[in-house]
Amino acid sequence: MTSRHRVPADTGRRRIVLSPTRDDYVDAGFVLVLMGLAIVGFRTTYSGSGYLIAGLVGTLLGIVIAHFANVLRQPMIAVAAATLVVFFLAGGAVALHASAIGGVLPSGSTFHLLSDESVHGWRKLLTTLPPVDGSGGLLVLPYLLGILGGVAGFCLARRARPSAAPVAAPFLVLAAVILLGTQTPAARLLQGAVFAVVALAWVAIRAARLRPPVQNGSGRATRLVTVVVLLGVAFGGAALIGPHVPGSGARARTVLRSYVDPPFDVGQYPSPLAGFRKYTKPAKELYAKDLFTIHGLPSGTLVRVATMDDYNGLTWTAANRPGGGDSPADTFQRVGTDIDDPAAGTHASYTVTIDSGYHDVWLPDAGSLTRLAFSGDRASGHGSSFRYNLATGTGVVPDGLQPGDSYAADAVLPATVALRAADQVATGAAVITAGAFLHSQAVDWSRSGQGAAAQVLAIAKHLYQVGKFTDGEPPNQQYLPGHSEARLLTFVNGAQVAGDEEQFAATLALAADQLGIPARVVLGATLGASGVVTGKDVTAWVEVELTNGTWRAVLPDTFMNRNSHPDREPPQQQQQQAGQVVPPPARGRPHTGLLDATDAASKVKNTAQHHQVAHHGVAVPGWLVGLGTWGGPPVLLVVLVCAAIIGAKGLRRRRRRSRGTPATRLAQGWLELVDHARDLGAPAIAGRTRREQARDLAAHDLGQLATIADARVFGAAQPDDASAAEFWTHVDSARDRMSRSVSRGRRMLAALSLASLRRPAAGEPA
Repeated sequence: MTSRHRVPADTGRRRIVLSPTRDDYVDAGFVLVLMGLAIVGFRTTYSGSGYLIAGLVGTLLGIVIAHFANVLRQPMIAVAAATLVVFFLAGGAVALHASAIGGVLPSGSTFHLLSDESVHGWRKLLTTLPPVDGSGGLLVLPYLLGILGGVAGFCLARRARPSAAPVAAPFLVLAAVILLGTQTPAARLLQGAVFAVVALAWVAIRAARLRPPVQNGSGRATRLVTVVVLLGVAFGGAALIGPHVPGSGARARTVLRSYVDPPFDVGQYPSPLAGFRKYTKPAKELYAKDLFTIHGLPSGTLVRVATMDDYNGLTWTAANRPGGGDSPADTFQRVGTDIDDPAAGTHASYTVTIDSGYHDVWLPDAGSLTRLAFSGDRASGHGSSFRYNLATGTGVVPDGLQPGDSYAADAVLPATVALRAADQVATGAAVITAGAFLHSQAVDWSRSGQGAAAQVLAIAKHLYQVGKFTDGEPPNQQYLPGHSEARLLTFVNGAQVAGDEEQFAATLALAADQLGIPARVVLGATLGASGVVTGKDVTAWVEVELTNGTWRAVLPDTFMNRNSHPDREPPQQQQQQAGQVVPPPARGRPHTGLLDATDAASKVKNTAQHHQVAHHGVAVPGWLVGLGTWGGPPVLLVVLVCAAIIGAKGLRRRRRRSRGTPATRLAQGWLELVDHARDLGAPAIAGRTRREQARDLAAHDLGQLATIADARVFGAAQPDDASAAEFWTHVDSARDRMSRSVSRGRRMLAALSLASLRRPAAGEPA
């Protein structure tokens, strides 16, 4: 009997071949090239080349994950799970070397940073002034885009039949990079023409795989020549003709950072100009103390502490508003180590060390920063929170500079500092309405000037000639600090124009502004030969804008004469009131003891009758009059103080509810809840996120409101007025609920508490 062919024992088993085929290598190569062309768009967003390495390594990892998933025929849910695992395991070695064990193995901190940057890094990237630090935590973003693009591109290449399907993955990454990037194209030729040519070549190769083979070789050669010619024509058209097509350069690139307002309110910090005399008054502690030391800058360099370019009727403050046209945004943005500042001038490098007398958030610097690197124990916190205003050259360190902190800076120092009469000063700017009380003086003082610059200098000359310098030390203590509207009206209209740089600079800047000349006040110091800046070195000057967008300084010696002091005013002589005559001593018989006793009794009787005053038939007892005379003023003082505290809180609540953009009002609504909790004695911590503060205030159940505030403030769409009003309705309900949760006595104490009227230091329990 003839037996049939035996079936091998392994029949029905699928042989798994892990080694890639030729088509695998081709598709992987195209995915890697296209992803590299897409990620290179981050060149103007990140400093260095770390972003490109992270993106390409992520792409390679994604391709490997997709290849094994394709070979093992795993479903997409398994591909997603494998991608997530590899993302966390390799994240330390690829993007977060500092937090990884040995720079390779992930630690608990690595897992936390990877998850945090994956969720919040997009917001940080859009609110950070480029170029972003190319070695920081934001490298997680190109790494994440790379691994996702690699997985998606290679899976589509080996699983989808349409020839153009896998091109979608790198194309979406290209779109994401452009949207997350800057207005300046990073690689227009590479991301436009070269990307299109490579993508078309890949589509043609994939289409050829699906076409049945022809009987002779001429068809394949013809198709190859046709593809090469078409790609060459497309490349030439895109590279040479495209830039000259009408309308190609008419509009700026659409990037997300143009529509995102940095979630940072510099208004939470008091104006540094308002505290001017704490440095410069000899009686103050900081007058002779070292504030900071600068090495590397020549003597005479102007060191800027803060620039204030907005006036609200009370103080000059630092503005936080978007720029217009070609002007940089006047906002405080997060920056990396490198700062893309186009300022022209002399390049300089210097170091700053904070000394014992300086505790503030404002960063002393000189010129326009192009690089800043903190050092010391607090360097990491300072670097992650630092904000810089490109328009004013002012830096803010929200966690506060402390003695011992230091940083190294590269900057561009202007070639010319002081304003000259021949300078072309900008005009026609919108005036600050709060400074309108000085309009008539500005017009009068500037009459002798021909041209905008000469008008500013004419105002400065007038102040120099009529002004008197005093810092309020005896015997001139009647010349108070401050630069509110009331103080400046007294300053310019008083018997003597007397004050210090605070009043002179504030007045000059407002007067120039009333003429339509952009002006701002700068608090800083002129560097001496030793490089040490003390309190007595602090001064204030004015800067005005030129037509080319740069700023020139009007220095204190131009508008204030330190050698001219107020005249001693004669004491007020007591004068008799008109119609009042002092009679001569009465002539009569001398008093006897009996008459003295009678007169004394009469006086007592008259006094008693005087104190039994009747008003509309109601007698006021004498003891009540005495009580009111002696006890009334202290009671009235206490009542006034209580009313002032309650009124200040009410005014603050009304301003928070009604002023600013809807996003600002939403953020201020949350601050109102935190301040109310502080007054009630709750341990909210300053300098933390809303959700962290909500956890600190868990007893009051504010977690949902914190989530709503974050979603609307940081969301893609800007909140509107209705959203802000609705959120404040919830805030009012939450305040009432918080108040009802404590006793009546505690509520009364909370109403008079000063806890919310002071700003706690970061990390300090409120």
